[in-house]
Amino acid sequence: MIWCIISAMWLIIGFGFCIQVKKAEKNKLKLAVFGSVLILLGIIGIMGVVLQNNRWITTGALIPIAVFTIEMPWSVIKKARNCKTQIQATCTKKIRYASVKGQENYAPVFAYLYEGNEYEVQSPLTYSKSEITKKYTIGEQYPVYVDSNHPEYCIESNKVPFWYYVTCFIGWGMLVFFMWNLIWG
Repeated sequence: MIWCIISAMWLIIGFGFCIQVKKAEKNKLKLAVFGSVLILLGIIGIMGVVLQNNRWITTGALIPIAVFTIEMPWSVIKKARNCKTQIQATCTKKIRYASVKGQENYAPVFAYLYEGNEYEVQSPLTYSKSEITKKYTIGEQYPVYVDSNHPEYCIESNKVPFWYYVTCFIGWGMLVFFMWNLIWG
């Protein structure tokens, strides 16, 4: 039953991505492909439950988890590689996110002026409460790196923490395992 619920969740999220294609200004193709893949995997997972096929269940329910485990840290790594122009930005707020085991993570939001345009951007990096309290004060200025081709992207450091690479590697390992299970399992 849980596998059916997880697969249905991928279906719903996939349809959500496809609906966003109409509203999106950028990345329409990426949203459409990602949404379509989630819909397909959701259907495969539900069919696996109905047909009692464990390989289909695993594929449909768990491959999206592997993909998210790769995509989330990879997007930060990619941004860090492209953000090369250092500027000064003001920390305007700290956004709180619930995390694993009831802990909270925080992401700073920076406001800056770049080539005559104003931007207010949330950092892709998150910190524990003690880390963000030590590192950032609302109203203070900090050096950030901006992608000159996409100035709406900024990051505090173009050196990404090692655990982002580890998480990406784990995601690839999961994806290879699930694909192997589907084809040869």
